[in-house]
Amino acid sequence: SRKSFPYRRVLLALTELPFAASAAQLAIDVARMFDAEFHLAVVHQPDIVEGPEQREEMERRRREVERLAGMYHVRPHTTVLEGNPIRELTKLTSDFDLLVIPHARGRTGSLTRPDVGLNLIHRAACSVMIMPH
Repeated sequence: SRKSFPYRRVLLALTELPFAASAAQLAIDVARMFDAEFHLAVVHQPDIVEGPEQREEMERRRREVERLAGMYHVRPHTTVLEGNPIRELTKLTSDFDLLVIPHARGRTGSLTRPDVGLNLIHRAACSVMIMPH
């Protein structure tokens, strides 16, 4: 925790596929428990890294999360960003109390595909909750 409790603004990051719906459920539940604002950040990488099929799948996942939040009467505030997910989310987290991000078990980072979640644990300005899947 980065001394940001109680949580007033919860941010769910959608940065890569596959995306775990359990992370969305967790972020929405935390927002409901603390009567906090729920925000969704979708970070698209440049077209050379992320092809049109992946971009469309990310947008489908965004709509699913927004529908899920609506089912619980939670209003999602969605931000769509372009660029390096680690850099964009690090900047964005200064305005939030909690960042929820899914993490694929067994995923290892590399020079060309760093692990977004593990980098954000160290760089985010707010508390970070990693949801393994």
